[in-house]
Amino acid sequence: PFALFFHRTAVNCAKQEVMRMKHRWTTLLWELFAAQLLCTAAAMLPGSRVCTMPGLALPALGLAAAVPTAWAAWALLAEPPDGLPPEQLLEHINAGAKAYKSYTEQELIELPPDMIWQKFFLKDFDIPAEKLAGLGEELCYMFDRYRKHIVKREGLKETLEALRQRGYRLGVISNIMSTTFVPRILEEHGIAQYFETITMSSVCGIRKPRPEIFEIALNEMRIGKEQAAYVGDTISRDVRGVRNAGWPLMIQIDNPRIYHKDEKYRGMGYEPDVKIGSLPEVVTAVEQYNRNLKEGQN
Repeated sequence: PFALFFHRTAVNCAKQEVMRMKHRWTTLLWELFAAQLLCTAAAMLPGSRVCTMPGLALPALGLAAAVPTAWAAWALLAEPPDGLPPEQLLEHINAGAKAYKSYTEQELIELPPDMIWQKFFLKDFDIPAEKLAGLGEELCYMFDRYRKHIVKREGLKETLEALRQRGYRLGVISNIMSTTFVPRILEEHGIAQYFETITMSSVCGIRKPRPEIFEIALNEMRIGKEQAAYVGDTISRDVRGVRNAGWPLMIQIDNPRIYHKDEKYRGMGYEPDVKIGSLPEVVTAVEQYNRNLKEGQN
């Protein structure tokens, strides 16, 4: 293979429930609103670079446009019906999230963000679709971004650089509600430049382990499945998905935090081609596979 696709948690880990304990949803929304408002005000002060450099005007206006979105989200969630306390609101949201997770695992599809919040996360409040219109994406991003503390795996950038120097093309395939979460995390980690394609369930509407999302990724990179390898951490989504798609090389990277997701699939015959404990081992695994292929051992 000369193309590798990564599951997003193969390049980062989420420390469970850290942000959920530290912040209430209302606090997060207020922080987002206040930060954007202050940044916008600072950017537009007389004598600022926005005023003296017209090229900065468009980004500044874009930031200003984001403020109403944050305000609308706060207006929706910070004052729930009948004076519901924030802690109880969070309980409803968490219950809706569990219901949506069960739904997606059964149907293997991803719904549009606005519908996710109306039909699942805020289902108990019967909020009209028009009131949520346009807010779902940012709410999905905040839900995935702030409920856990996301950290890079060790050796992340060095591994990606080593793969690129050896001529491998890189992509991401991810089950995710938000259309912007993965691109923003890659930018935050400083690794967006390494990836040619990002295939997300939030865009195509299909979730792993269905083979169609893998086929979409191949089409986006314009290669055949015999040229592709995959790096992921779950049996339930990644190993099963790669086997369903018929890709030749599945590399499973260890992630103790997701063991519980794979309990019912252990012993069912779903096995990766290679198991690794750290990200730098990807380079060795792919190089060894290609050497074996040349020697007719695979």
